[in-house]
Amino acid sequence: MLEFLVTSNDDLPLLKEWIAADEWHSDPTLPCQNPAYWLTGVNGSYLASRLVDELGTVLFFKFDVETTDCLRLHTQFGPVSDVSERRVAKAIMEGLQRFSIHASADGFSSIVTESISPRLVAFLKKMGFTDAGENDYRLDIAAKEVAA
Repeated sequence: MLEFLVTSNDDLPLLKEWIAADEWHSDPTLPCQNPAYWLTGVNGSYLASRLVDELGTVLFFKFDVETTDCLRLHTQFGPVSDVSERRVAKAIMEGLQRFSIHASADGFSSIVTESISPRLVAFLKKMGFTDAGENDYRLDIAAKEVAA
Protein backbone atom coordinates (compact mmCIF):
# COMPACT_ATOMS: atom_id res chain seq x y z
CA MET A 1 0.00 0.00 0.00
CA LEU A 2 1.20 3.46 -0.87
CA GLU A 3 1.71 5.88 2.01
CA PHE A 4 2.09 9.66 2.01
CA LEU A 5 4.69 10.48 4.67
CA VAL A 6 5.83 13.82 6.03
CA THR A 7 9.27 14.84 4.85
CA SER A 8 11.79 15.91 7.48
CA ASN A 9 15.46 16.66 8.00
CA ASP A 10 16.01 12.89 8.14
CA ASP A 11 15.25 12.82 4.39
CA LEU A 12 17.94 15.35 3.46
CA PRO A 13 20.74 12.81 2.76
CA LEU A 14 18.52 10.77 0.41
CA LEU A 15 17.23 13.91 -1.29
CA LYS A 16 20.79 15.16 -1.80
CA GLU A 17 21.77 11.82 -3.36
CA TRP A 18 18.74 11.67 -5.64
CA ILE A 19 19.09 15.30 -6.76
CA ALA A 20 22.76 14.74 -7.65
CA ALA A 21 21.80 11.70 -9.75
CA ASP A 22 18.91 13.43 -11.58
CA GLU A 23 19.87 14.44 -15.13
CA TRP A 24 16.65 16.47 -15.52
CA HIS A 25 17.36 18.60 -12.44
CA SER A 26 21.01 19.31 -13.24
CA ASP A 27 20.66 23.11 -13.46
CA PRO A 28 22.24 24.39 -10.23
CA THR A 29 20.01 27.51 -10.28
CA LEU A 30 16.82 25.45 -9.89
CA PRO A 31 15.23 25.75 -6.43
CA CYS A 32 14.77 21.97 -6.38
CA GLN A 33 18.57 21.59 -6.15
CA ASN A 34 18.30 22.48 -2.46
CA PRO A 35 17.17 19.36 -0.55
CA ALA A 36 15.30 21.56 1.96
CA TYR A 37 13.00 22.65 -0.89
CA TRP A 38 11.29 19.24 -0.60
CA LEU A 39 10.56 19.36 3.13
CA THR A 40 7.09 19.55 4.65
CA GLY A 41 6.21 23.03 5.86
CA VAL A 42 8.39 24.96 3.41
CA ASN A 43 6.95 28.46 3.02
CA GLY A 44 4.57 28.69 0.07
CA SER A 45 4.05 24.96 -0.22
CA TYR A 46 0.52 23.55 -0.23
CA LEU A 47 1.83 20.06 0.49
CA ALA A 48 5.21 18.33 0.44
CA SER A 49 5.60 14.65 1.11
CA ARG A 50 7.23 11.44 0.07
CA LEU A 51 5.48 8.43 -1.34
CA VAL A 52 6.49 5.13 0.21
CA ASP A 53 5.55 1.63 -0.89
CA GLU A 54 6.39 -1.75 0.62
CA LEU A 55 9.99 -1.45 -0.66
CA GLY A 56 10.67 2.08 0.63
CA THR A 57 10.64 5.64 -0.67
CA VAL A 58 9.47 5.86 -4.27
CA LEU A 59 9.57 9.63 -4.84
CA PHE A 60 9.35 13.04 -3.22
CA PHE A 61 6.76 15.57 -4.32
CA LYS A 62 5.71 19.10 -3.58
CA PHE A 63 2.58 21.00 -4.54
CA ASP A 64 2.58 24.79 -4.64
CA VAL A 65 -0.47 26.98 -5.23
CA GLU A 66 -0.21 28.16 -8.84
CA THR A 67 -3.54 30.06 -8.95
CA THR A 68 -6.66 30.02 -6.80
CA ASP A 69 -7.83 26.84 -8.52
CA CYS A 70 -4.59 25.20 -9.71
CA LEU A 71 -1.71 23.45 -7.97
CA ARG A 72 1.80 23.07 -9.43
CA LEU A 73 3.38 19.65 -8.92
CA HIS A 74 7.14 19.25 -8.47
CA THR A 75 8.62 15.75 -8.29
CA GLN A 76 12.01 14.35 -7.33
CA PHE A 77 12.57 10.84 -8.59
CA GLY A 78 15.24 8.45 -7.43
CA PRO A 79 17.72 6.88 -9.80
CA VAL A 80 16.42 3.82 -11.67
CA SER A 81 19.08 1.79 -9.85
CA ASP A 82 17.22 2.57 -6.59
CA VAL A 83 13.60 2.83 -7.73
CA SER A 84 12.24 1.04 -10.80
CA GLU A 85 10.19 2.94 -13.36
CA ARG A 86 7.35 0.51 -12.69
CA ARG A 87 7.25 1.47 -8.99
CA VAL A 88 7.34 5.16 -9.92
CA ALA A 89 4.52 4.81 -12.46
CA LYS A 90 2.36 2.89 -9.99
CA ALA A 91 3.01 5.46 -7.24
CA ILE A 92 2.21 8.41 -9.51
CA MET A 93 -1.06 6.88 -10.68
CA GLU A 94 -2.26 5.88 -7.22
CA GLY A 95 -0.89 9.00 -5.55
CA LEU A 96 -2.56 11.39 -8.00
CA GLN A 97 -5.87 9.54 -7.78
CA ARG A 98 -5.88 9.77 -4.00
CA PHE A 99 -4.50 13.30 -3.80
CA SER A 100 -6.88 14.69 -6.44
CA ILE A 101 -9.89 13.91 -4.24
CA HIS A 102 -8.49 16.08 -1.43
CA ALA A 103 -7.29 18.86 -3.73
CA SER A 104 -10.70 19.00 -5.41
CA ALA A 105 -12.40 19.18 -2.00
CA ASP A 106 -10.14 22.19 -1.22
CA GLY A 107 -11.40 23.97 -4.36
CA PHE A 108 -8.61 23.13 -6.80
CA SER A 109 -9.71 22.06 -10.27
CA SER A 110 -6.38 21.31 -11.92
CA ILE A 111 -2.78 20.29 -11.43
CA VAL A 112 0.02 21.56 -13.65
CA THR A 113 3.56 20.22 -13.89
CA GLU A 114 6.57 20.90 -16.07
CA SER A 115 8.69 18.31 -17.84
CA ILE A 116 11.13 18.07 -20.72
CA SER A 117 11.62 14.31 -20.34
CA PRO A 118 10.01 12.64 -23.37
CA ARG A 119 9.21 9.47 -21.42
CA LEU A 120 7.62 11.36 -18.54
CA VAL A 121 5.63 13.58 -20.92
CA ALA A 122 4.28 10.50 -22.72
CA PHE A 123 3.30 8.99 -19.36
CA LEU A 124 1.61 12.21 -18.23
CA LYS A 125 -0.41 12.38 -21.45
CA LYS A 126 -1.47 8.76 -20.98
CA MET A 127 -2.78 9.76 -17.55
CA GLY A 128 -4.87 12.61 -19.00
CA PHE A 129 -2.51 15.59 -18.76
CA THR A 130 -2.77 17.97 -21.71
CA ASP A 131 -0.23 20.38 -23.18
CA ALA A 132 -0.44 23.73 -21.40
CA GLY A 133 2.47 25.43 -23.21
CA GLU A 134 6.11 26.09 -22.32
CA ASN A 135 6.81 22.48 -21.18
CA ASP A 136 3.79 22.55 -18.84
CA TYR A 137 1.13 19.83 -18.72
CA ARG A 138 -2.26 20.24 -17.03
CA LEU A 139 -4.59 17.70 -15.49
CA ASP A 140 -8.23 18.67 -14.95
CA ILE A 141 -9.10 17.02 -11.63
CA ALA A 142 -12.56 18.54 -11.26
CA ALA A 143 -14.12 17.03 -14.38
CA LYS A 144 -12.87 13.46 -14.22
CA GLU A 145 -10.84 10.94 -12.31
CA VAL A 146 -7.14 10.56 -13.02
CA ALA A 147 -6.60 7.82 -15.63
CA ALA A 148 -5.12 4.64 -14.26
